[in-house]
Amino acid sequence: GNKNKNDGHSDDGNNNNIYNTYLVPDSISYNHVLQAYAQCNGGEHAALKAEEILHRMMERRQGRAQGHLHNESKTLPPPPEPILSTFHTVMNAWSKSHVIHAGQKAE
Repeated sequence: GNKNKNDGHSDDGNNNNIYNTYLVPDSISYNHVLQAYAQCNGGEHAALKAEEILHRMMERRQGRAQGHLHNESKTLPPPPEPILSTFHTVMNAWSKSHVIHAGQKAE
């Protein structure tokens, strides 16, 4: 066809267009999301969401290592591993939540 060369589509049959590119978040990307929850003054809800993301990171990483993630492509890099600042950010979210059990949750 007569497609515009700048529209992200390709007529060369090689499927080398922008729609076939995978963007995979790394630990830093996750940390930015967690930081947003920690700083949004969202209270307990924000702290719970940050903790949920941390647990999801850990579960996906462990599941991938054990071969349990069948729906994820084996050609993609493994899910990001939480780093020290990931845990620190979730603890910060709990400390800013101002709930009574925040200290226990941060442990």
